[in-house]
Amino acid sequence: AEGLAVDTNPQAGDIAVFPASYNPPTGHVAYVESVGPTTLTVSEMNAIFDPTVLQTPDGYTYYENTYSLSDLASWGVEYIH
Repeated sequence: AEGLAVDTNPQAGDIAVFPASYNPPTGHVAYVESVGPTTLTVSEMNAIFDPTVLQTPDGYTYYENTYSLSDLASWGVEYIH
């Protein structure tokens, strides 16, 4: 994220970065779709929770998941703006 702001305050349009300690051995990334008072919704591939399965117009499958902001904070997730 050289040259981009990185912190723990999510905004729609950010990239959420899950550390390797959360999803060994490589970590995980997701696109932040929306942020609510207590939850955050992301689009992602290779989801590990119970996602909503969606498909792009050209046939690619991706997932939409909603996470608790408190869970994300406890996992050490950071956001690239």
